[in-house]
Formats: sequence, structure tokens, C-alpha cells
Amino acid sequence: MEIGNKSNEIHIESYQISNTGVALARDGIIEASVDPNLMRVVGSSNTKYVPEVFYKYRNEYGIMVQEAANPTFPVEYLIVTV
Repeated sequence: MEIGNKSNEIHIESYQISNTGVALARDGIIEASVDPNLMRVVGSSNTKYVPEVFYKYRNEYGIMVQEAANPTFPVEYLIVTV
């Protein structure tokens, strides 16, 4: 396990949730899942409409793919580096 950076100096990395992630959580569209690496999209009900959520990633062939977050998507899409 490496501690610090390549010069043996203290290395600090800070992360926070994006504004999009805050809005999705505030509006009750996403919630935590059992797996800490995934976010769960809440389903629509008779009293609440939840729009379909999409995310993009580059597949093993280098092609950009858009996929529906049905019912989960990787939490890394909501994290930004500070």
C-alpha cells in the first residue's frame, strides 16, 4: 500500500456529489442501494412520476454507449473531484 505521492509527500484527494446528484436525491429520484458502488433509481408509482435516468460510458471497443439506469447505475457518475 502506497502512502502519499511519488515524492513521499502527503497527498489529499477530496470528492463531493455533483449538483445533478444533489437534485436527484432531493427530488427523491435516486436512493442508496445495498451495494455502495451503485445508486438505485426509485420507480414510478400512482402518486409520483419518476423520469427515466440515463448514463453514458465507453465500452470495451471504445464506443460511447448510453444506457438506462434500470434500476441501478454506478455511483461514480455522481462524484466530482474537488
